[in-house]
Amino acid sequence: MRPVAVDLFAGAGGMSLGFEQAGFDVCSAVEIDPIHACVHHFNFPRSAVMSPS
Repeated sequence: MRPVAVDLFAGAGGMSLGFEQAGFDVCSAVEIDPIHACVHHFNFPRSAVMSPS
């Protein structure tokens, strides 16, 4: 079983990519900017993206 991570201030997903390369499963991400939230969702479709918009 792989450890689980949550990416805060996610942007386009650089930290999520690093988490995945380190052996984590990124279950969700938080991003306030709707454009970056959409990009993160595109880059990591299996991860839930939480955005206030």
